[in-house]
Amino acid sequence: MAAVARSETCQHVAMTKTSWIGGCRTKAMAVGATVLVVTGAVTACAAADSAGESSAACAAPSVTVEPVTVAPGDEVTVRGEAMMEGCADAIGMDEDGNVISKETVTPFAGLEVRLLAAGTERVLATVDADEHGAFEITVRIPQDSPAGGAEVAVDVTGAESAKVEVVG
Repeated sequence: MAAVARSETCQHVAMTKTSWIGGCRTKAMAVGATVLVVTGAVTACAAADSAGESSAACAAPSVTVEPVTVAPGDEVTVRGEAMMEGCADAIGMDEDGNVISKETVTPFAGLEVRLLAAGTERVLATVDADEHGAFEITVRIPQDSPAGGAEVAVDVTGAESAKVEVVG
């Protein structure tokens, strides 16, 4: 709307259709073009099916770790995202025009946070995801962890793990 400049003809809110078209034709077209571009962008982001519902891709479950360079005995913060059954990516509109989810999602409970290093696997903790499918927990790297590349993972099919480097 910043592209629409004010003029004597367009200042008044209560204008007639004739004066709007006659006095502000160029400006009205600029606003219309902006609306068309925005509408096109929104349509491209969510493809609607014939029932008026749309679907988007859900994020894959993933784990991050801070810090990523650790020594045996160090504490690290492990965060998980998208740890839930279902993904609520099918949406629709209710009778009042509000966007609603057409799916039920259930956060995972009893997730095992594991350290995978040098062909071994150790459970560091068990955690439940919150109502948004997220968790954050502080765990300790075992004293007998071998030096080298390792991964922190959870027992969720398809979840992306986090790489860590164990030093010392």
